[in-house]
Amino acid sequence: MKSTKFCIWPVLLGLTFIAFAHTSIRAQDQNYPDRPIRLIVPFPPGGASANIAQLLSQKLSISLGSPVVLDFKVGAGGMIAGELAAKAQPNGYTILFATGALNINDVFRKTKRYDFGKDLVPIIEVAQAPFVMLVNPKSSAKSASDFAALAKKAPGNLNFGSGGAGAVTHLAGELFKGATSTDIAHVPFNGEAPALAALMGGQVDVAFTTLAAASGQIAGKTLRPLGVLSSQRSALAPEVPTMTEQGIDVVASTWYALMAPAGTPVSILERLQLEAAKTLADEEIRTRITGMGAVPSGGSTAKLKELIGVERIRWKKLAETSGITMD
Repeated sequence: MKSTKFCIWPVLLGLTFIAFAHTSIRAQDQNYPDRPIRLIVPFPPGGASANIAQLLSQKLSISLGSPVVLDFKVGAGGMIAGELAAKAQPNGYTILFATGALNINDVFRKTKRYDFGKDLVPIIEVAQAPFVMLVNPKSSAKSASDFAALAKKAPGNLNFGSGGAGAVTHLAGELFKGATSTDIAHVPFNGEAPALAALMGGQVDVAFTTLAAASGQIAGKTLRPLGVLSSQRSALAPEVPTMTEQGIDVVASTWYALMAPAGTPVSILERLQLEAAKTLADEEIRTRITGMGAVPSGGSTAKLKELIGVERIRWKKLAETSGITMD
């Protein structure tokens, strides 16, 4: 009977290599970060959203001990920035200042270059920008329910302006229409500022935008707020009731968050979440974010994951009922 010889050295060498590789990866994670971190921002410099990203990057640069450098990649409703982040090396040195618009694009676009739900992972919610329903001061509507009553009396005769077809401000109007069973025509503009100008000029009857975008008009009484679309009254305009308080089941806002490419080591994600949470818990930082027209958030990665999931359900339902696409 022949004996079978078995050489154990290749096995030992393989196991040694695997152990060395795991040790090397752990060491890299422990030394993280040891070079600048790229924070991709889908907004142009100078706006409130970009200013929040800049404030966060400045504070994280200090707490992490390495520069967090802003990289502005504007266009396609944030899809350019999202794709760059999704396809980056998952090593913690490229992260994304994400917005709720990326979640919306993923639902309403049939043609996509990356999968928002699979190719990016959540780190922490940074802030929310609540939406508000506005009319011209000459309007007889004093509340959102008043406006709904007017729309029901004249189906198709009233219209609402938005920052563009498929923009969050457009979808907020569609949610209102669905919740109130009203027929209100949509008039898209090239940005929120032209939509608000048209509302002040009487070219449209109502508009939906962020409180930050309309703060000057509200303060100057050139536009009248009928209701906020957040789940609770906003500290930015505590006198304005929510839609829910008025018997209208509509919740819509845009959010900002840190996300990373899928496959980023858990230890790095945890480090980023921890340092960002510390920053967002600082009262000075929260005050500055509020001054930029947003509501500071924070919390766990699980909280952000839940927010994204809840919103996807809401937007998928709207996509099915409205037939809206962004392709």
